[in-house]
Amino acid sequence: MALLLIGYILFQKTSDVDYYLPGACADKWIVIRYEQGECGTFSRENQAVRVTVSDSCVVCTREKLRIGWNRKRFFVRQPDGSYQQLPNAVADSTGYRMFIHDHDMRHVSHENLLSTLRSGIDTTLFDGARIRKKDRFHVDYTPGRKTVEYFYYSLEAQPLGFTPPGDPKVNTLESTKDRALPLTPP
Repeated sequence: MALLLIGYILFQKTSDVDYYLPGACADKWIVIRYEQGECGTFSRENQAVRVTVSDSCVVCTREKLRIGWNRKRFFVRQPDGSYQQLPNAVADSTGYRMFIHDHDMRHVSHENLLSTLRSGIDTTLFDGARIRKKDRFHVDYTPGRKTVEYFYYSLEAQPLGFTPPGDPKVNTLESTKDRALPLTPP
């Protein structure tokens, strides 16, 4: 019974999410950055969070990333401006195929900060990550909350083992180099 209660607490139901994708994001990685103070919030429709992706394939929001189970639906903008829902999977003679791949949530990488912070720094970043830099070779790091969500949208349904091209971690995971941080010890 205790294990069931722990499972319920860890995997609580969160709001359902509807993703609205432009045709310009076909065969590309889509990135959603959370806890971005300069950005707006998502709208709600029929008790679901509406995530509208721009042609840049990047979305930002000031909301926190909620981790838990929910229903996710994906809609693609048609040439006439309407949206058509993507099926979760399609079956053909070779098996199942999907349009959405490698949907994941991650921590922001703060590695680029380690060389810029001076010794003696003890700072907490926007995502709750804590960096304590004792000297050039000794750094204590506590990861923060997950604040980046990403997935690959393929125009044509791909087999289940499909590996999308590129790596979203290389170009799309935000660093905090542009955030106002205390770069000198207090």
